[in-house]
Amino acid sequence: MLYQAFLIAAGAKWWDSEMFAAAVLGVAQGITEFLPISSSGHLVVLPWAFQWSSPVLNSLPFTVALHVGTLFAVLLVFWRDILALAGAFLASIRERDVRAAPERRLAWLLVLATLPAVVAGLLLEDAAATVLRSPWIVAGTLAGVGLVMWVVDARHTGERSCHSLGWREAALIGFAQALAIVPGVSRSGSTITMGMLLGLSRVQAARFSFLLMAPIIFGAGLWEARHLDSATLSGSGGTVFVVGLLSALAVGYLCIRVFLRYLQRGRLWPLALYRLALAALIVVMLVTR
Repeated sequence: MLYQAFLIAAGAKWWDSEMFAAAVLGVAQGITEFLPISSSGHLVVLPWAFQWSSPVLNSLPFTVALHVGTLFAVLLVFWRDILALAGAFLASIRERDVRAAPERRLAWLLVLATLPAVVAGLLLEDAAATVLRSPWIVAGTLAGVGLVMWVVDARHTGERSCHSLGWREAALIGFAQALAIVPGVSRSGSTITMGMLLGLSRVQAARFSFLLMAPIIFGAGLWEARHLDSATLSGSGGTVFVVGLLSALAVGYLCIRVFLRYLQRGRLWPLALYRLALAALIVVMLVTR
């Protein structure tokens, strides 16, 4: 491949180190988790493209560690909202009243929208770590969701708030999130697109999407922690995890801030175009490799 020939000609070996690869994957995770261009798709394609064969980098626990980094980014940006929602949720249980305040209803909508992804994760965990990580699948889902995103964004005129969502609408966004277990779909891409399709403004669709990430990533992190052992974290393994997590956290925090500001006036078609271009590049690499 041309990019490999360039690296070899340059006499460089830094691209093949675990630390460098972990940092690159962390940066990629921080950007692509919140931009609707699929973090899981990039985490499949980058090691494949650069032939990073490290068992640590290609493990599901490392992928979850990167997602935990972006979870911390969500907590840093939305900590006031999350505390308010948590308090409202507990108050609704204590007083057995969901409708007393808008935040109580929103908290329960987020709980409802989380359930489909939980079920999908439990049923398809093994497939997500094996057969679904094919570059062909990533290329197909990148292109397919990109086209849907383009069409929805072009026709979008909604200005609803996420507080106005109904129970069925929240469930639909939840099912859209569940599709993101397939690499290339994108959790933010599927949920923001569904939110816009239901009439939410771009900013409100993104806000609901990012708040929805927190419980599912937290749960996935706890679930996958059972796979960690002293052998995985010994030596450089633990440092690789930390480098990836911190890179994802720092870049993810900046990405949320910039993306929400962009959505106040910007549109999603440039990101849809990126998805289509990346899908085409993957296909070219698959055919010519």
